[in-house]
Amino acid sequence: MGDCKRLAQRIANEETPEALQADVEPAKTDQRERIEAINALIESYIKQGRVGEAQIVAVELGGRNLSTEELLEACIKQGQLYHALNAIKLGGRSLSTEEIERLIKICIKEGYVLEAQRVAVELGGRSLSTEEIDALVEHWIKQEIVSISDALEAAELGASKEAIDAIVEFCIKQGMLNYALKAAKLRGRKLTTEEIDALVKAYIKQRTIINPQEVAKLGASKETLDALVRFYVKEGRFSYAQEAARLRGRELTREEIDTLVEACIKQNWIDDALKVAKLGASIKMIDALVEGCIKQRPIDDALKAAKLGASKEAIDRLVEVCIRTGRINEAQKAAKLRGRELSTEEIDALVEFYIKYRIDDALKAAKLGASKEAIDRLVEVCIKIGVVFHAQEATKLRGRDLSPDEIDSLIEACIKKGWLHKAQEATKLRGRDLSPDEIDSLMEACIKKGWLHKAQEIAKLRGDNLSTGEIDALVIVNACVNNEWTYQAQKAAELGASKEVIDLLVKNCIKEGQFYDAQKAAKLRGGKLSKEEIDALVDFYIKKGSIDSAQSVAIRVGGRNLSTKEIDALIKVYINKGWMGYALKAAKLGASKETIDYLIKTCVKGGWVIEAQEATKLRGRDLSPDEIDSLVDFYVKHTWIDDAINIADKLGASTKVIDSIIKLCINQGTLDDALKAARLRGGRGSLTTEEIKKLQTVINKR
Repeated sequence: MGDCKRLAQRIANEETPEALQADVEPAKTDQRERIEAINALIESYIKQGRVGEAQIVAVELGGRNLSTEELLEACIKQGQLYHALNAIKLGGRSLSTEEIERLIKICIKEGYVLEAQRVAVELGGRSLSTEEIDALVEHWIKQEIVSISDALEAAELGASKEAIDAIVEFCIKQGMLNYALKAAKLRGRKLTTEEIDALVKAYIKQRTIINPQEVAKLGASKETLDALVRFYVKEGRFSYAQEAARLRGRELTREEIDTLVEACIKQNWIDDALKVAKLGASIKMIDALVEGCIKQRPIDDALKAAKLGASKEAIDRLVEVCIRTGRINEAQKAAKLRGRELSTEEIDALVEFYIKYRIDDALKAAKLGASKEAIDRLVEVCIKIGVVFHAQEATKLRGRDLSPDEIDSLIEACIKKGWLHKAQEATKLRGRDLSPDEIDSLMEACIKKGWLHKAQEIAKLRGDNLSTGEIDALVIVNACVNNEWTYQAQKAAELGASKEVIDLLVKNCIKEGQFYDAQKAAKLRGGKLSKEEIDALVDFYIKKGSIDSAQSVAIRVGGRNLSTKEIDALIKVYINKGWMGYALKAAKLGASKETIDYLIKTCVKGGWVIEAQEATKLRGRDLSPDEIDSLVDFYVKHTWIDDAINIADKLGASTKVIDSIIKLCINQGTLDDALKAARLRGGRGSLTTEEIKKLQTVINKR
């Protein structure tokens, strides 16, 4: 319409016919080229049987409908029965005999069983011929991805004996028992012994398990059942192997049992291996089972295996492993299988093992009959680690009591560890109480570990309370060394810590972001948190990105709002974390213009549409054309077509950006999206001639 108006205006201006003709000719050429491009695109869709898209192109770009013949031709080429029938209804006519036959052939070629039958019966008034049915069967058997169910579906329509036999043969080769039975049934017969045997061979070749009873019922030969026994034995399938052997009227042989055990061990089926071995495995195989259990399972299973009749060497190996891994009860049980008790050397090895891990078990092992040297070693370790009772029990095994020197060493060990009650227990063995020096050493040890309650106990023992210096030391240890023990530090400080140490405690609480603990500590010095301390807490929460905590401390404790500088810092933290919603929430508290601009820029760059819009409102403006284009471009780069189109439509993107959306749609061959995007440029389906050509090129490559 615009072109007609311009032409009328030029005629009114009395331009010469030659001048008008000079401009009209190129326009005609461009229009012809566009029509040719549209028709070529329609043809590409028709060739691929994409009738719906061909119709859309015709209507949207060409302003016309496809003819019934065009639609029908496309449907017939692709064997699309449903679309072909619709095309006939639209055209108000019936398919010709030639068209029906073409449609049947295409359905057969593509393996469309039901469609081929429907066309033949409903439109052609006939049934599919045997040759046609055989062709359908052959199609599905010869496919790269075979579909025997489709082949059988076709065969049920009335395939020839030869075609059905081909299905049976194929199923047998592939080890498809149920399908083979169905196919044979179509021939009015059962599978022959030879066919059953061939099927079983296929299963064995594929290492696929088949129920031996089912095979026997079908009439498998004795040789095939024997082959099944060998197969199951090799695969470690105990129950199937046993069942197959019994179908042959026998039990598994010793050799078969050994092979089964070996296979089960390899696959870590220890429970099955134990069951099979009980049937009568050889000593050699039982030994292998013991070793397998040692490597793969709990020692209990190794003991079960050894009880089946393992060799002396295998049992000795089991005893050795039990000792090396600190299994005292299992070691004793294994030794009894050899008709003996654990030797002194073995007991000593157990004691040495447990000394490193569990003193209780070391003492238990020593009582079995350890050597003097092993017991002396145990006594030495008990004294070194300060376990009084165990040291006493160990010395009794040597037929003596702890010597004065040993008791003194015990006392010293207990004191170093800060163990008050054990130290007292040890001093009683010397017939005395703890000396003042020992009490002081105990106090020092407890303070170093931050043990407040034990330190208080020790103070009572010396008849006074903890000194300020001791309290300060306890606070420092718990606040600075044992960071997670802030509660202990608070409790210690309440006993009367110095102002300097309380200040240190407050500082540590602030450093860890422990607001309430910091307040409690501040009260101990008779005041509140200072402005600097409040600011430090706010700064902590800002760095952690906790807007609510930062606001709470600033308002409730500091009696102020967050400063612009603090809000800006908080926003930058959120931006770095990619939390734009929180950044926007913080910006609304009163961020600087520069920070809001930075937030807008980041939102635009990252495709945060709503956040970008909200942020621009804080600056009293809407998104600029460049910002809108950048937002849309983000979605184009990520190939999120729907979002790109919706945002461009809602916000009003530039023609340049819309062109980029259309280009993306064309490259991906999405016609509907390309047309949607093109409408944003104005007009119905306003794809350019070049864009139409490009879309056709993309479609043809698919």
